[in-house]
Amino acid sequence: KEMLTKELQTKFRSGVGMLLFMVKHSQPDIANAVRELSKCMGKASYNAYKELLRVIKFVLDTPDYGLRLVIKETNTIEDLVQIVTFVDAEWAGDKETQLSISGFIIMMQGSLICWRSKAQQGVTLSSTESKYVLLSDAVQEVKYSMMMCESIGLKVTKPMKIKLDNIGAMFTAEMANATKRTRHVDVKYHYMRQEIENSNVELEFVRSENNLTDMFTKNV
Repeated sequence: KEMLTKELQTKFRSGVGMLLFMVKHSQPDIANAVRELSKCMGKASYNAYKELLRVIKFVLDTPDYGLRLVIKETNTIEDLVQIVTFVDAEWAGDKETQLSISGFIIMMQGSLICWRSKAQQGVTLSSTESKYVLLSDAVQEVKYSMMMCESIGLKVTKPMKIKLDNIGAMFTAEMANATKRTRHVDVKYHYMRQEIENSNVELEFVRSENNLTDMFTKNV
């Protein structure tokens, strides 16, 4: 692959930096594409540079895309806040490292408040395992969102719903005993079981076509 010149590499890093800012504050729909571009900040090819230009063109062509927080006039501080989370993982989605790609979104009263698209720390052996690992990370963010709401006097409906499209991952998360297929999983990923037992979160199946997190693990 032909690498960029020093001047174009500087422009590449600048462009990715601006897109990362947009992902964080206003346009999470490009999170997965920008995550992939950020992997070659030190030594990008001309193909990567073309992909960067495509993403920038998409941003320029969609100036009306953004985030909106909707508050109903009838809401009061005594109302219970609904926090719903969608999670998804693309098993071995990174073709170079074979790492799975995790994605999740957290919605409060129907408005997006938190999102994530990133490669997992280690290789997983199945789609079920990749989504089980993702669940642990998502539960931590969900609990943080709950604590933030409660710190300002908002009451959160419990258990909070976490929606995913993998029955195997749900079964693994809800059972207490490890099997030969899951006993190798790092103990830190079993954190969610405690939150399920404490009725802070509840897993709910959602069909893949209705999983809003799909764009955080795959490019259009």
